Amino acid sequence: MYFTNANLANCRFIGCNIKTTDFREANLTGATITDCLVEATRYKGAILTNFTFVHNFCHGNTVGQAFIDGMIAYEEMFEISSL
Repeated sequence: MYFTNANLANCRFIGCNIKTTDFREANLTGATITDCLVEATRYKGAILTNFTFVHNFCHGNTVGQAFIDGMIAYEEMFEISSL
């Protein structure tokens, strides 16, 4: 799914499969992602003010906010521009 540049303010993703979803440059202000499968999701440039990302799953591991931070750092390090 591509949510690039989308306004997803206050949106809720709960208990869903969002693998490979692209949230780059999206407005995720006040949004929540919880209990979701999140492998290969992308967040570079997203607005993450009051964003909640807890108890999600990536390759059998439970991940939280540190996962988002790591994904953004990874994209910035390698300047990934597309899937």
